[in-house]
Amino acid sequence: MPLRHRAAIAERRNGAKMLRFLFSPNGRVSRADYWLRWLIPSALAPIVVSAVDAALGARYLTPVWVLVSFWPNIAITAKRYHDRGMSGWWTLWSVLITLVPLFLVYSGTEALITGAVVSAWLSTWIGLYGAFWAIFAFTLIVYFLPGERCANRFGPDPRKPKPPRKPKIDPAVEFPGPWTQLTRTGLPEPDTPAHTRRRPPRSR
Repeated sequence: MPLRHRAAIAERRNGAKMLRFLFSPNGRVSRADYWLRWLIPSALAPIVVSAVDAALGARYLTPVWVLVSFWPNIAITAKRYHDRGMSGWWTLWSVLITLVPLFLVYSGTEALITGAVVSAWLSTWIGLYGAFWAIFAFTLIVYFLPGERCANRFGPDPRKPKPPRKPKIDPAVEFPGPWTQLTRTGLPEPDTPAHTRRRPPRSR
């Protein structure tokens, strides 16, 4: 097969893998791939899009980016939960559990404006406390915790297998020298006649 055909086949395979990575919620994504292939680029993309919008004097690129990145964000996050052995539905639960405390904060702020000070302060405090721990828990799971180091019900381990450990070698064996000639003094050698000679039978 010519080299250019091999290169074209490799490009098609890489493109299919990238599309599967972005749009398919099936399978698993390792922590390194999530950071390097999605989280960092998706964090830098809005800055670039906003700069292009400002340069062109337009405001349509930012909403387009939000719509384009909506499903890949859900799909890749679901695969990150799969890597932890958790269901992909935790992506939806993480959004809902985070929005409920934020709704309490919003309702408490509205009540403060209308004058209900005690209940507003309590609901705002509970909302902020719950939102903090919800965001912290799901951020810890998705961003920082490693996946299961084996195949699970969602697929094989996306990380490369660890190379087998080399057996430990005794330095005295690896670097032979006079220090390896350790003999037990005071005992006959195995091949000496004193060790192999049989004793005469005892007389009764």
